[in-house]
Amino acid sequence: GILMDLTAPALLLAQTIGRLGDIVNGEHCAKAADHLLSMSWTHMNSLARNCANGHSSSAASVGAEPVILYEIIWNSMVLAVLWAMRGRLKPNGMIWALYISLYALGRFAISFAREDRIWAAGMQEAHYIALVVLAVGVPLLVYKARLIERAPELEPAEAGPKVRGTRARRRRQKRG
Repeated sequence: GILMDLTAPALLLAQTIGRLGDIVNGEHCAKAADHLLSMSWTHMNSLARNCANGHSSSAASVGAEPVILYEIIWNSMVLAVLWAMRGRLKPNGMIWALYISLYALGRFAISFAREDRIWAAGMQEAHYIALVVLAVGVPLLVYKARLIERAPELEPAEAGPKVRGTRARRRRQKRG
């Protein structure tokens, strides 16, 4: 649990940095858009240049939804939440469960602006993966939160002697 909690913010930071490379390479095809934030790519081999819906993001009047930018913003917001919650969420593993749940929620929403192959019911592969991750992450958060409610932390005086000290005393009593 502790290692998972430590890696969650690092993974979000790495994903955000990786998305910058996606912008440079034009790797994500998005739905056509014509607004201030819409993006277009000019390299002939860029996946984002010729999207599945037939529009060419290199045309001056037609761009694509900035899904990569949306993911960078979402990841940054989730990272801020995780960073603010570190040390506050107990038991171990809660930061990880929060990370996978929030990431999946954002990915589910952002995928509606992407132009990937539809699997079924108007949703893409990423939608279904996000739903599976949410189906695991949210119950995990609830389960772990209930664990901490059932086992309130003992005050230091109530916790009793340390195991190391007790064993050492027993050994001394056997010898002496």
